[in-house]
Parts: sequence; C-alpha cells; structure tokens
Amino acid sequence: VSYAPLQADNTQFTVNLLTRISTQLENLHTGLDSANSTATPLSPISLAFQPSIPAIWVNSLWFLSLVVSLASAFLGILVKQWLREYMKWNATLGDPKENVLVRQIRYEDWNDWHVDAVISAMPGLLELAVIFFVVGLVILLWTVEFAVALTVTVAVAMFLLLASFLLTAPVFFKR
Repeated sequence: VSYAPLQADNTQFTVNLLTRISTQLENLHTGLDSANSTATPLSPISLAFQPSIPAIWVNSLWFLSLVVSLASAFLGILVKQWLREYMKWNATLGDPKENVLVRQIRYEDWNDWHVDAVISAMPGLLELAVIFFVVGLVILLWTVEFAVALTVTVAVAMFLLLASFLLTAPVFFKR
C-alpha cells in the first residue's frame, strides 16, 4: 500500500467517470438520444476531498517538527550573533575605561534579554521537534503496515521513556 498524505483517492472518481462515458457510448450505440433517454441518470461526480484523520495528524506533526527545528536553528544563529557582539567589548586600541563600560552595558543587556534562557531553550526545542517527528512517523506506519508499525512503536516508546527519564533524572538525583 502506498501512502500519499492529503491527496484525494481518485479511484472512485475514475470509476464514476468511466461509467458515465460507458453509458453515453452505449446510448449512442443503441440509438438512444440523451434528451429522450429513459435510462436513469448517473449521480453527479463528487469532487469533494476530505483527508483522513491519520493523514492530518502526520502532516501536522511533521510540519510542527519542521517549524520547531527551524526555530531552534534560527535562535542558534541569533545567539551566535549576540555572543560575537558581546565578546567585542575589548577593543585593543580603545580606552580601558570605555571598554569596561561597553562590557557592562552588554552584560546588563544580556541579562535583560534573558539570553541564557534562550540558549537553554534551544536543546528543548530540538527535543520537541524529534518527538513530533517520531510520533508522526508512528501514526504513518500504523496506516501502512501493522508489523512495521508495531516494531517501530515499541522502539519509539522505549526511546521516549529513556528520554523522559534522562530529562527528569536531575530532579530526583543530585549527582
């Protein structure tokens, strides 16, 4: 079974269309005029498409994973720029008193902007992106193949349990 997320299944549309063409050709062959035909009219071909719930979940989780990982990468670039500017406080040809004042201003701005919290949040964003991705992968696999889905679900569950333990272990263990 191939999986194409959020794409309409054209099988029923194709069957309806071919049935309509066949009926029209049959009417032409038997000499029935379509205006005077007593044949029952075919129901109109429905073009409405509603994606399946698993397809919506998979696409939502994968796009969330993409957005969160890109946000983490963007924050990483910003932090690198902030660090580069922060470290420029010691101008070799500048007045030492002026250098210290620039350094103090940048230090206060560093604290006011909570740059350390932004740096600390970046690994958490990447971890969240990985979780979104693997959960989307598990949902996708359950729509495709049972044996593969079961195997990957067990592996992902073990991974998530280990990750949860490692993330919460510092709360319970001082060392």
